[in-house]
Amino acid sequence: MYARKEYVILATIREKFREEIEYFEFSIDSLRRWINSISFQWKKSNNRKYLMDLPNIVHKRINFLREYIKNRNVGPEGFTPVFIDETWIFSKESFRSSWQNDTKHTDSRKNSEGHRYIVVHAGTKDGFIKGANLIFKSGLKTGDYQDNMNRKNFENWFKTRLVPNLPPKSFIIMDNASYHSGLLEEIPRKSWTKQRLTEWLKKKNIGFPEKAMKDKIWSIARRYCPSEKKYFLDEYVKPLGHKILRLPPYHCQFNAIEMVWSECKRKYDQYISNFKGSPSEVLTTWERVINEISIDHWQKYVFHTEKVIEKAWEAYKYVMPMTFCHL
Repeated sequence: MYARKEYVILATIREKFREEIEYFEFSIDSLRRWINSISFQWKKSNNRKYLMDLPNIVHKRINFLREYIKNRNVGPEGFTPVFIDETWIFSKESFRSSWQNDTKHTDSRKNSEGHRYIVVHAGTKDGFIKGANLIFKSGLKTGDYQDNMNRKNFENWFKTRLVPNLPPKSFIIMDNASYHSGLLEEIPRKSWTKQRLTEWLKKKNIGFPEKAMKDKIWSIARRYCPSEKKYFLDEYVKPLGHKILRLPPYHCQFNAIEMVWSECKRKYDQYISNFKGSPSEVLTTWERVINEISIDHWQKYVFHTEKVIEKAWEAYKYVMPMTFCHL
């Protein structure tokens, strides 16, 4: 809307939603709370308030767009985008529709039932990456995986199932979940205890007065803190010729696998309704669904995602003066 020089207020945003979403029922107050929750805020510019992204979100989005456009698979020097994500399914289906009359208030959804399973996978325009599929029951130890997705589980999957099966020069797109972004080395913070700070200094062979107060210890540690974060997974894939690019917060539309998950879950809910939901039935049904997502579907979703990214990249130069004035 900014790129088209439209007047952006809550009322005009709501009208856009009403044009695209049937039965859109958000009140102005609900819309305001929702917009605030995804890190937009009102900023004053030229004596008028504008609805703006938080500066750090703007910065991360622009960096993402620039890096994606620069590195995607164009010519022999380009990288192959690989989209990865986690989702979940249940051992019993959730009903997506029900008998209704013509009012807007009788639509209902039955909550999913049964056990929850965590799913991790990756794909390119050529389909799911073979050998990268992982599904395990939440809250239950399954082989090398236990309980829920965490840094240990994710990095185990990444190193043993994803990386060995990646195409050459892969450009790995994933969100900024904390377990995706484990640091190669912890960076000291002021909130650390004195003991933790001194242990870090000793590990680095950095001298400090043994009886110094915490403030003094922190002032010494701060001088030796790395200037930038180094992520474990980024450094892990670098010697292998791959790169990692993290999505900006609240920008799942830049990840093609989100649309794949939507199709997978529709199929899964349809098929699992014919079973009781035993572990073997869940695994077999999910494998069937994965195999039914064709390369044509993947190409369509990746093409759509890249169009969204290209449109955002083109639009950003029009809104950049407005957004960067708040950085």
